[in-house]
Amino acid sequence: MIKVLVSGVGGDAGIGVILALKASGLPLEIQTSNSRTDAAGLWLGEAAHKSPEVSSSAFLPWLLETIAASKINVYIPTVDSEMSLIAENVKLIESATGCKILVGEERVVRCCSDKRLTGELLRVAGLPVLNTFSLTNLPPIDEIRRMNRFESGWVLKPAKGKGSENVRFLDNLSELNSFGTSGELIIQEAAPKDSREFTATIFNNWRGNSFQVAFWRKLNDQGSTYFAETVQGDESEIISEELLRLSKVLGIGNWNIQGKLWGDKVLVFEINPRFSGTTEIVALNFFNAPAMWISDCLELNWSIPSLKQDKSRMSFVRYRRFERVY
Repeated sequence: MIKVLVSGVGGDAGIGVILALKASGLPLEIQTSNSRTDAAGLWLGEAAHKSPEVSSSAFLPWLLETIAASKINVYIPTVDSEMSLIAENVKLIESATGCKILVGEERVVRCCSDKRLTGELLRVAGLPVLNTFSLTNLPPIDEIRRMNRFESGWVLKPAKGKGSENVRFLDNLSELNSFGTSGELIIQEAAPKDSREFTATIFNNWRGNSFQVAFWRKLNDQGSTYFAETVQGDESEIISEELLRLSKVLGIGNWNIQGKLWGDKVLVFEINPRFSGTTEIVALNFFNAPAMWISDCLELNWSIPSLKQDKSRMSFVRYRRFERVY
């Protein structure tokens, strides 16, 4: 029996990973962890662990002790705040415990986790980059206005954050004065108003294979996808081509992409170095990335199901934490 620890099970990503693994048919014992005992997915596994906050100095020692004591074979972190810490310490954790961890390369994870740095990855991939400024280093207001190529306003948001928390649209840049010069906030050129938002998954395995799928999406007030529909036809080809270019820069790992399609331009505004709320949907209908990764890293030779070649039209609505309608 393979023991898997999934963290952050109070969110859609952690729950999605658990449900994907349960659907895989692999011989798994799923254990869960979260800093809150009322986390929605804490009791979906065979054992549950209460963790310290990721920001606490006690977190890493707790993780090492828990992995060793519970004889965890595979650890899948799903919390935004956790990814950079784990990427920095992955060699330490793996060498001390023998546990395999699904996390990207440290430099890439750091760039994805900080929106001030994400543009570096997009430039290397040859994708368009939305103009982005930290409030600590703002050009003159008139210059900022001239740099808005789409005349679509600006988005004020945390440099490090999750979902749509604390995101605000600015029509008038004079509003910036009320936010001071916090280095934790950025403004970013908003995509054109006639662009269409999508969410996408890129999974790159150790064998050099890359899997991608994209959905049009609508968000709820918490920034989670509540309605999604597969991108079809020529639009699918445009997004897939750009995602493939980006996948070569991101490297091994699972990556959640947020962007907008404007004509034939793919405008990516966020890359999350983790699984997403659509993980279960992707696993059931396209490719089961959590299970595929476990099979690869433990050399299980599990039969990996193929992507749907017909790119069938599919949509889903999330109306409760554990329930979806297809």
